[in-house]
Amino acid sequence: MPEEAVMKLVTNLDSNAITADAMKLTKVGFIDCLRKVNKEKFLSLAKVKEHFVSKVDKVVMAKDYQIKCQRMIAIEAAKRIVSETIKDSSFLFNREVTKLMMQYSRVMQLVDYFETVVKEQCGVIAF
Repeated sequence: MPEEAVMKLVTNLDSNAITADAMKLTKVGFIDCLRKVNKEKFLSLAKVKEHFVSKVDKVVMAKDYQIKCQRMIAIEAAKRIVSETIKDSSFLFNREVTKLMMQYSRVMQLVDYFETVVKEQCGVIAF
């Protein structure tokens, strides 16, 4: 297989050399032909560059989207954690408030009791 390809290249090279020898080309014609070839090559390079830049832009846009998605996921997770922490803190706070209210109630009952005892001992009838 590779030998056939090499032989084709060599054969084409020989026929191209014969064709080139037979051509009558002036210096101006050669320069015009060279300009045309260079123009085609530069245009094809410009197309390749445009294609490459569009692919890079798409990759950048995809990465931006991925970063935005990860940011939103992180924000939602932070909100959930803060919400759970607030809920837990609120529960603990309410439990402490309930304990304090019960203690306050007991203290007030004791104050009422002592007030009644003092009034009775002083001879004042409590209503």
